[in-house]
Parts: sequence; C-alpha cells; structure tokens
Amino acid sequence: MDSDTQALQPTQSIHLEADYSAALIQQVSEGSLDVALTLVGEAAPGLLVERLFSDRLLMVSTEVEELESVNPDRYIYLNWGWGYTSSHSERLPQLRNAPVMSGLASVGTQWLNKQGGTAYLPERLIEKELQEGNLKKVIGAPQFELPVYLLYSTDSPFPDRIDLAVRTLNQVIKDVPDNK
Repeated sequence: MDSDTQALQPTQSIHLEADYSAALIQQVSEGSLDVALTLVGEAAPGLLVERLFSDRLLMVSTEVEELESVNPDRYIYLNWGWGYTSSHSERLPQLRNAPVMSGLASVGTQWLNKQGGTAYLPERLIEKELQEGNLKKVIGAPQFELPVYLLYSTDSPFPDRIDLAVRTLNQVIKDVPDNK
C-alpha cells in the first residue's frame, strides 16, 4: 500500500499468498480471502473476474539457443495452468515428460539458476537476465500468453475493503506492460 492509502486505511493489512487458482477461488467464495490474482478466469456465483494483464511466456535456456537443440532431459516444465498445459503438450510433444516439473515458478526459476536447463518464464521477469546473457531466448520456440485475473466477491460484507484492495492492486500493477 502506498503511504496515502495507508494513511486513509491504517487498520488494513495486505496478506499475499501463492496458491493454485482453484484454492484461491474457493477462499474468495467462502469469504476467507477478499481478493485474489489468479491464472484462471473462471467466474463463480457471487464472484467478479477482471482480466488485469497478460504475461508473454518465453522459452529460455542457460544452455542452448535453438529449439531443435533443447535436451528433453534438461527441460524444466513449469505448470502455468490448464490452458498452458494443453497448448504446451500440443505444440511441444517432445517435452511432455520433463524430468523436473513444478507448479510454482519460483521453484523452477531457482532450479534453472542453480542447475541450468531450459524453461518457460514470463518475459517481464527475465528481461535483465536476457540482457546480461545469463539466459538465452530459444529461437524457434512458440510463445504463450498467460493472462492474469483479479477475482473478488460481489457479496462481501466489506465493500470498502474490497474497493481499497482493488484500487491498490491496480496501482501496483499499472506499470506491468500488457504483453499481448
């Protein structure tokens, strides 16, 4: 929260949590979570879903520069959600059974940095590594769009709190480029 927002709402706090979208949707539906950022734009009764931005996922590697040179035994599969999973399987069947798989990008990124290999990561998060030559963009690899959604309850007993959270999130992400 910026200092102006904090001054207006000194009793509010922000709780950030990483979880799978289904669990977040359930928590917002139950009222145990006010707002969620998810990779799934599924609506449920009493919930509002807004698309905030999109990340462009690029295949990057510490080892190779061309898709044909990617070693399936050195590929790290990061699960970016059901839409990504089906598109990835269809477009890259040779990388379907990666030896390292993770549902959390941070785990896969750490593995990539320490062990080397190839993986799909959001372009905006790896720009510096690409510029410095720590990672190479894999030529010939398909790119994937990863939409990010804001989810909140329309039936909350605390509409002011929801409004504050939505405004604050929009402030925080306004500098995130829409990589469509």
